[in-house]
Amino acid sequence: MEVDLEMPVTKHDVLGLLADPKLMKMGFTVGTITVNHQGYRNVYDYIQAEDIQVLPGKETVAFYDGRHNTLITQAGTPPLGLSDRVQILHECTHALIDISGLKVLRLHDEVAAYLAQVTYAQIESPSSPLRSLSAVGASPMGKLVFAMLQVVHSYGLHSSKGFGARIEDWDLVTLTKAVQAFPAYGHVKASEISVGAGVPVKNNQMRALRAALRQGQRN
Repeated sequence: MEVDLEMPVTKHDVLGLLADPKLMKMGFTVGTITVNHQGYRNVYDYIQAEDIQVLPGKETVAFYDGRHNTLITQAGTPPLGLSDRVQILHECTHALIDISGLKVLRLHDEVAAYLAQVTYAQIESPSSPLRSLSAVGASPMGKLVFAMLQVVHSYGLHSSKGFGARIEDWDLVTLTKAVQAFPAYGHVKASEISVGAGVPVKNNQMRALRAALRQGQRN
């Protein structure tokens, strides 16, 4: 008799990623969006409180649904490899933006999420020197990742040099065009606002208390 040992990607796995100390090395701003450890800690708290629900999925990609406050994980088997973790981090970045309450351009939302996953990947597993890489002959996703990688290395987002960096407008325009060139986003207009609708605030008091306790422990 065969035993199916495959386990779904669950809330526990997502929280484990959001508690990764390597996220403390990330900090950058895209337009009005700030991506940093505190933002991911907020996502952690929302998921822990189940204001954002994590639902195990069966597709090859994860998906954050801001209108229903759910993060649907991709099919996989823990412990998660780097490719699975960066995919979840991408979706958690969308949640981070939703929690901030900002109305942002959809393409900026995607730029921030892709930059986050590429930055995390570079912190976790630095690649060969950028000058040896090329977008020539790459797949559409390869070209998109290459554009993000160029900016990550240019600003040093994966190192202390780039901590707190603000992506300049001309680089943001380049990255926005790179996202729009990917078929999945080809229909998105430059002026389109992100569709995320935020999350419930029923547990705000508990989150504020935990934040105050963490601040007290640091002081």
